[in-house]
Order: sequence, then structure tokens, then C-alpha cells
Amino acid sequence: FLGALRHFTLAESLGGVESLAEVPAIMTHAALSEAARAAMGIDVGLIRLSCGIEGTETLVEDILHAAQTAWAQVSGEAPPPTA
Repeated sequence: FLGALRHFTLAESLGGVESLAEVPAIMTHAALSEAARAAMGIDVGLIRLSCGIEGTETLVEDILHAAQTAWAQVSGEAPPPTA
């Protein structure tokens, strides 16, 4: 999923206008114990997306493309065509 995103950057940020993707369990919350993260609902499968100033349609299309690509990889189906 993360590798298929085109308009989101894998990074942490406390502010800014760029669109970011983050995996809290190994980034912002990595210092917490696994039990503490679990109590907060944070596991390694959680991805946080912070939307920036790009157009809504652009970001939604990017997220859908990444989700379809990830599904194709785990299901063995052909990946969707890229634009």
C-alpha cells in the first residue's frame, strides 16, 4: 500500500501542508510497549494518512489506487492499470 502511494510521503510531521503516510507502531509510537500500543488500538497494520493541500479528488484516487494495488498483491490478481 505505502509503496503505491504517489501523493503521500512516508514521514512524521507536526505541521505542514504536505500529504503524509505514517505507520504509528514503528514510527511515532515505537517507544511504547506492545501492550500499551494494543490498548490504544495501534498495531503494525495501522496506517495514518494526513491529507495536505492537494485536491481531494487527487488524494482519494491515490488512496484507492494504493488499496487496489495492495489487494492485487495479496490476492494474486493483476494490479490495476496506472494512470
